[in-house]
Amino acid sequence: MTRQIHTIKKILLILFAATALFCSCSKNSTRKLNGEYHYRLGGTVTTQTTDGANSTQEIIVEYQYGTMKIISTDSRNNTLYISMSSALRGAFSNFTATEKDGIITFTDAEMQVNTHLPGETSSSAVSKNTTKLCVDGVGKRYGDELLFDFTAKGTITTKIPDPETDTDVITDLKVIGSSIKCEASKNE
Repeated sequence: MTRQIHTIKKILLILFAATALFCSCSKNSTRKLNGEYHYRLGGTVTTQTTDGANSTQEIIVEYQYGTMKIISTDSRNNTLYISMSSALRGAFSNFTATEKDGIITFTDAEMQVNTHLPGETSSSAVSKNTTKLCVDGVGKRYGDELLFDFTAKGTITTKIPDPETDTDVITDLKVIGSSIKCEASKNE
C-alpha cells in the first residue's frame, strides 16, 4: 500500500511539473511578442454599391508605414493590446487580440487607411481619401517577424468621382472581398 501511495505521489509530481512547464511556456509566448515593431500595410478592397445598381469597385489601400506596439495585457488568457500608428498620416488604430499556438487573431478592429481608385497614382488621386475599415485579422510570428492577413468587412464610406458633374460623390459601399497584408519587424 505504501508503495502505491509513493507511486501516485510520483505521478502527481510529474503531472504538476508538466503543468507548470506548459503554463510558463504559454505565458512566455505572449511576452515574446511584447515590444515595438515597424510595419508596412497595403492591399485592395473589392466593394459593391448599396444603391441597387450592384456595380463593383476595387479600392486600393495605399501602402502605409509606421510603428506597431504590442503589449501583453493578460498572459493567462493570452490577450494582447496592439497599437498601430502611421508614420506619414498620423492615423492610429488600437485593438485587442489573442494569441494561441503562435497564431494571433482579432475581430472587429477599426483601422484608418488612405485609399484611391485603380489607375490613379497615390499623389494625384482624385478620389484619395481616408477610409475607416472594419477588419478581422490573423497573424503568425516567424522569429522577430509578424505576418498578418486582414479581412475587411461591412460597409465603408468613400468618395467616388462623378465624371458627369466633375465632383466627388460620397458613397456607401458594401465590402465583398479584400486582400490586405501587413508585415511587421521587431525593432532592435
